[in-house]
Amino acid sequence: MDDTRRRLTLTLAALALGGPIACGKRGDPRPPEGQPAPHPRTYPAPSKTKVLQE
Repeated sequence: MDDTRRRLTLTLAALALGGPIACGKRGDPRPPEGQPAPHPRTYPAPSKTKVLQE
């Protein structure tokens, strides 16, 4: 019984601690070298917007 309880406790601890660690953020996204950042930009792009006038 003691061995089963120890295994259950270790399994639950690993799941409780492993989940948040696995979902961590590595860092801010950066564009490739030599290319400008594409964000923030407006949607839809002004050059592709057509205005209908009546």
